[in-house]
Amino acid sequence: MLVQPTLLSDLATMIDQGRIRTTMGEYFGKINADNLRKAHQRVES
Repeated sequence: MLVQPTLLSDLATMIDQGRIRTTMGEYFGKINADNLRKAHQRVES
């Protein structure tokens, strides 16, 4: 827990520099059974 602020700061810097980016392609909303099914179907297709 003591190093968490440093890690998060380093991560934020890397995101700002474009060294890290999301792999998320779609957003299905809140995590619930219906949205999990939709996401799973998308991954399998």
